[in-house]
Amino acid sequence: MHTKHRILTYVIYGVGATTVLGLIGWGIGWALGSAAGKSGAAGQTSPEIEVVLPTATVTVTMATSTPVVVATATPEPTPTHTPTPTPTPPPLPFEEAFIYGTSVEDRPLQGYRLGTGASARFIVGAIHGGYEWNTVEVVSKTLEYYREHREELPSNVALYLIPLANPDGYAAGRDAIVGRTNAHSVDLNRNWDYTWQPTATHGIRPVSAGTAPFSEPETAALRDLLLEKRPDAVIFYHSAMGVVFSGADRENSFTYELAEAIAAATGYRHQTEGIPGQITTGDAIDWLSSVGIAGAEIELTTHASIDEAEWQRNLNGIKAFLDWQAPQAGVADEGATVETPSGGVPINGQPTPEPLAGYKWYTIPEKITLSYIVYEICQNSNITLDELVELNQIADPDLVGAGDTILIPEDCQ
Repeated sequence: MHTKHRILTYVIYGVGATTVLGLIGWGIGWALGSAAGKSGAAGQTSPEIEVVLPTATVTVTMATSTPVVVATATPEPTPTHTPTPTPTPPPLPFEEAFIYGTSVEDRPLQGYRLGTGASARFIVGAIHGGYEWNTVEVVSKTLEYYREHREELPSNVALYLIPLANPDGYAAGRDAIVGRTNAHSVDLNRNWDYTWQPTATHGIRPVSAGTAPFSEPETAALRDLLLEKRPDAVIFYHSAMGVVFSGADRENSFTYELAEAIAAATGYRHQTEGIPGQITTGDAIDWLSSVGIAGAEIELTTHASIDEAEWQRNLNGIKAFLDWQAPQAGVADEGATVETPSGGVPINGQPTPEPLAGYKWYTIPEKITLSYIVYEICQNSNITLDELVELNQIADPDLVGAGDTILIPEDCQ
């Protein structure tokens, strides 16, 4: 029973008891009064009896109810989503150095970006390591030049410079064998995925092209970087023929047009037919051309440090390279058609069965040297030893021996 109900009940009981007692008192008084009347009538007087009626005092204690505090659930405020403003990324700095991979011997593959334009351009040095060490010099001078003359870099260009694509070969020395390859003894410019085969040649000397296309960490890392940035044009620096080469796939890229522009600016000849007698499968710019990227190789004229005159002609070529725009017409262009000489040549590093016109293939027998070939077998042709070495792009004549096949003049015996 609730407290309020108890209090009301007590009140009713108290009032009722008071009423009952009052009625009883009234009844007794009435009865006594009547008896007295009758006695008086009989002549007898009775002493008055004062009846004191007890007064029922009802004390009602009102219970003070302690207010019960009922916890009222305060509604949770509905969260309001205030959108976080997207921060504006800070502008790219003009220059940024980056690492894009590591070599076999865990040396960092270092690159630099200059400029922030939408058109990416790459210049790569020393894929043949220390053997072509002066290409590091050229790319490094390019970096220094545009650091000091940033206003000359076209605003639409981001220039990526890779001075040293083969740091293990660079550390190994400057010879044509150990210094040219990586730490796995792989020629990195035969390791790209264009008509790749396990063995290619440098001149006529066999070289390892790796176990598969991009089997080497140096080429795989550079491939990934190139595919990420998708440059409009790429230069690979080499030495030392003093020419410019274009890539093999002229249907899918503007490699020919790029090489023509660089040749015109540098004064180096655009050699469209590749290197006679050399099996250049797995070549970097051939792969670039097959994936739609215009690439060219620039061959310096020496393996030594370049002089000021050669630096200036290369600087002219680099400026033309940065200003170059791909033609707007279709890729297939009459200007990119190169006639194959009637005798057949290795086109862009792909050897054909037939030798150059005026020459023939000659397989060197046992105990025959290049000097013997020049002075005995070819004595009527008037070819010199240096000319024979240059014709066949022989890096080290001492390494040529029995079983090697070279080009010699047709009038040799």
